[in-house]
Amino acid sequence: MKSIKTQIILTMNLISIISIFCIGGFFIYQTISANMNAREIYRTQLEEKYNDEFRLQVQNVVSLVEKFHQDQEKGLLTEEQAKKQAADLVRELRYDDGKGYFWIDTAEGINVVLLGRPAEGKSRINDVDPNGVYYIKEILQNGQKDGGGYSEYSFPKPGESEPLKKRAYSIAYKPYNWIIGTGNWVDEIDKKSAIYNESLNENLKKDILLAIGILIVIQMIVLFISVYIGRYFAAPIIAATNKIDKYSKGDYSHDGSLAVFQRKDEIGTMIKALYLLDSNMRNLLKSISSSSEHVASASEELTASADQSALVSGQIATSITDVAASSNQQVDAINSVSSVVQQLSASIEEASANASLSADKASQAAETAKTGGADVDNAINQMNLIEAAVNDSAQVVRKLGERSKEIEMIVDTISGIAGQTNLLALNAAIEAARAGEHGRGFAVVAEEVRKLAEQSQDAAKQIANLIHEIQGDTDNAVLSMDKGTKEVQDGTKVVISAGESFKAIVNLVESVAQQSRGIAATIHEMATGTEQIVISVQSIDERTKRVAEESETVSAATEEQTASVNEIATASQSLATMAQELRVEVNKFKI
Repeated sequence: MKSIKTQIILTMNLISIISIFCIGGFFIYQTISANMNAREIYRTQLEEKYNDEFRLQVQNVVSLVEKFHQDQEKGLLTEEQAKKQAADLVRELRYDDGKGYFWIDTAEGINVVLLGRPAEGKSRINDVDPNGVYYIKEILQNGQKDGGGYSEYSFPKPGESEPLKKRAYSIAYKPYNWIIGTGNWVDEIDKKSAIYNESLNENLKKDILLAIGILIVIQMIVLFISVYIGRYFAAPIIAATNKIDKYSKGDYSHDGSLAVFQRKDEIGTMIKALYLLDSNMRNLLKSISSSSEHVASASEELTASADQSALVSGQIATSITDVAASSNQQVDAINSVSSVVQQLSASIEEASANASLSADKASQAAETAKTGGADVDNAINQMNLIEAAVNDSAQVVRKLGERSKEIEMIVDTISGIAGQTNLLALNAAIEAARAGEHGRGFAVVAEEVRKLAEQSQDAAKQIANLIHEIQGDTDNAVLSMDKGTKEVQDGTKVVISAGESFKAIVNLVESVAQQSRGIAATIHEMATGTEQIVISVQSIDERTKRVAEESETVSAATEEQTASVNEIATASQSLATMAQELRVEVNKFKI
């Protein structure tokens, strides 16, 4: 029987070989076809190149002959002169390094130009090549077609006897009834084609060898891949098969052969399932073996315990009777504790109410202190405003004093001017008196001016006195305002100190209120705890009564338990026998 690994390798390689043969055959076929097409295309291009070269050369000659005909048409040359000069020119023309030449025949086959050979002037209409082809007739016939024509025939090269294939192009020049042509051997085309074909053959061989080499490399890669894939897929399957074979023989021992295959496909799922089966079976067998030993051991201990339990049951019955009596005494004590705890709970509730009231009062005091603190802050702000106003007033009064001094200086100036005016008026009166009758009117004016000057001096003195009084009052006002400013500053400091005291009071009252709330909360928790104690004591009272009642029931049940223990001892002996049999069966498996 072939293994699955061998089957995978053979299948993959067979598919690969068939694919490689198909691909390789198709590639070689395409390469050969491309080679043949390239040969045909290259030869066609060479032939077209030769044909174009012949045609262009002949057309150039026709153009040259046309010039002589034009001179003839103009009367510069006679027809014979024009034909002769044209024939002489064509006879000397060469191309292709002197190998190519031209010939001219009439439509009737009379040669006009042929390298100056004896054939010139003679008919060539019946000339044939070695193959019996009347090539001159073909050249003349093809030359008279529209656009000229090509002709093929065989002819030996100069100095050689072997005829070679030659290709010619000819075209008719109707004004002179000439057929002008040229030709060349096509063996050059054959040589170039042979060289090109040889190059293609070499490339074809290289391409085929390269393709074969690539296909061999691909086949080798496929071989290695198939071996790897065969191992990749076959190894876990073989390991699983071996593992299942061991299971069939009762061997569940762990050898780690499945743990190395960590895959995410169906094979990985199967390996994982086998791995879990292996682990679960070993755990199950270990558990059964361990359980059987425990059961055997436990059955022995159970037998011993059953005997001891029978003795203990009697002692328990006696103890339970004592417990019932103690429970009744405990009920009386619990009732007394319950009364005391209830009184304590009432006192704690009253203390909690008083603490809550104190906390509320402290909170109110804190609010009042905060209000007082705010009033003090307002008073401080007002004192600052008053101080600023007094300072502004003092500045105004000082400026008023300075202005009064300036007015005093102006009044002194006015007084001086009035005195000088009085002197001038007096001098004017004296001069008027000297003038006599003519100066009387001027004397009256001078007297009025003098009186006006005296009045100005009196007014200036009164203004000066008033200014002195204003300056005195101003100085007193400045002193009073400075004193008021100082008192306002002192009052501000006192109010600020009072504000800080109020803030301290607010902080203390808030602290007291907070502590009062804490005390109230603590007392409330104590009240809650006391209530829980009362409930717990009542619960203990009920449970104690229940214990007393159930003790009697337990006493009766103990007697029944003694009988049951005897039955358990008998059953445990039977269980020990079964555990021993199970241990023998489990030992048959290998884990």
